Amino acid sequence: MEELLRGYVEGNSGVYSERFSSPADFAQQLQMIPRMGGAYAEKVWMYLRWMTRPRPDLGVYRFDRRLLMVPLTSYVVDVACCLGLCEGRGRVPVCAAPLLCCAPCTE
Repeated sequence: MEELLRGYVEGNSGVYSERFSSPADFAQQLQMIPRMGGAYAEKVWMYLRWMTRPRPDLGVYRFDRRLLMVPLTSYVVDVACCLGLCEGRGRVPVCAAPLLCCAPCTE
C-alpha cells in the first residue's frame, strides 16, 4: 500500500496523515487514488483501521479510533446477522437501513 501511495502522499503516509483532522478527511483524499474510491471505498476504511489501531494492527496514524468507520459490506452484514446483531431483510438488513456505506466503530 505504501508503494501505491508513494506518488500521492510525498513518500510517507504517516507524516502525510497528520495534515488531516479526521480519518474521514483523509479517506476522502485517499479515494481519489485509482482502485481506492467509488465501489472500492471500503478498502480505504479498512486500510485506515489497520493503520490507526494499535496491536495487532500497525498504529501508524494518530487518528481518534472512535472516528473510524466499519464498512458495511455484504460479508460484514452477513456476520452481524448471524451473530444476532441485526435482522436481515433480503440484502438490506434492518440495522443498516439508515446507513449509506459505513457505520461508526464502537471500539
